[in-house]
Amino acid sequence: MADAAAPWATTIGAMTSALLAGHNADGEALLLAALDLGAPWDVATAAAARALVEHRARVSAPGTPDGLFNGSTAVTG
Repeated sequence: MADAAAPWATTIGAMTSALLAGHNADGEALLLAALDLGAPWDVATAAAARALVEHRARVSAPGTPDGLFNGSTAVTG
């Protein structure tokens, strides 16, 4: 069963990376791709929200090394 989640989990990881870098258009496209691959809505949108919040925290407080981000991009579900 873990193998079945691999394509959308990988896509969510790429989406998270894009959103953390501030590439919102790419992140949005990857969010839609993850949903098309069968990612649960709550998992995909929560990952997107966390990445957007972290990007905003980094932009708002550039002196904070990690902002709110704990370094985990793990996807569960």
